Amino acid sequence: MFLHQGPEGNTGGQISPGPILPKNGVRAVERDIHHGERGTALVEMALVLPVFLLILLGIVEFGLAMNAHVTVQHAAREGARLGIMGASDADIAARVRDRAFPIDPSKLGISVSPEPSLRQRGEPLTVAVEYTHEFITPLVASIIGGDVTLRSSIDMRIE
Repeated sequence: MFLHQGPEGNTGGQISPGPILPKNGVRAVERDIHHGERGTALVEMALVLPVFLLILLGIVEFGLAMNAHVTVQHAAREGARLGIMGASDADIAARVRDRAFPIDPSKLGISVSPEPSLRQRGEPLTVAVEYTHEFITPLVASIIGGDVTLRSSIDMRIE
């Protein structure tokens, strides 16, 4: 209910019924306004969901590839640490495979240089590790261009 103001601004005690609404009330007006938007949310989701999932899969694949890269670096570093203390190439390769936990150690390529007979105190020892990372989803693999080879080479001075 609203007070009706007269021409001089006073209310004069008259009460007006307020704005005029249709017989069905406010809900009928809201129903009429939103009548054409019934399937809009479903259509919007159908358009956005594939793009969202593709981005999400890309993020997961990138995370797995970065994890594999960090693991390869860590394994090469651990092999080099053992190698500078005078370990054999077989022991260095075993240490690298032990430290490459979440990735498949049978897919690692390991090289150690120089040869054991040429290693001298103060000279650099290089441990190089190579791993081919396979993507889980074929769609991401086709966008990237197939599997990715991850390499890490660590140089340390022989003690």
